[in-house]
Amino acid sequence: MHLIWPGFNDNDTVLIDMSNEPFHLPKAYLYINDQRFIRKDELHVTLLGSELGRLLKERQATEAGTEDKIKTIFEAIDWSYTQSGPIHLLSRLKEGNLEESIIMLINMPGMKVFYQTLIQKGYIEKDTPLPPAHVTLYTYNNPHGIGVSSQDVLKTLSVSTFSVDEFNAQCARHN
Repeated sequence: MHLIWPGFNDNDTVLIDMSNEPFHLPKAYLYINDQRFIRKDELHVTLLGSELGRLLKERQATEAGTEDKIKTIFEAIDWSYTQSGPIHLLSRLKEGNLEESIIMLINMPGMKVFYQTLIQKGYIEKDTPLPPAHVTLYTYNNPHGIGVSSQDVLKTLSVSTFSVDEFNAQCARHN
């Protein structure tokens, strides 16, 4: 599945929009551990977070054509994915408020290819972590979700996991 370069948004991030249909989510909410989570209206994979996005946009300012070259790299990659799981319940305290998200890890080999190519072309550093490919499905007390920029961040924020089958059974009870 080849996609058109989505470009940088106002937050300097690059998002790959995802259709809601393959995820079969209940219409409005889901309860996990007696907590009411609200379904995200739009689903996406964050390809480049704001920090990396700002770095690349700064490079564009000094090296014309940078975004066009990144666009060419992006559009040459197969962005197919599978819903591999597991599902993670993420939790954090931010400014004294509990925020939670339910995310599904997906198998999207194109992400690794994209990052490796950016490293190979010198656009990002060799030690730049590959973020885990995931889709935020539901949130609590934070409509945008919780950013997961690396495997270490995922381990820190994850408070429980579910298999895709367990999660789908939970969702079926709410449909």
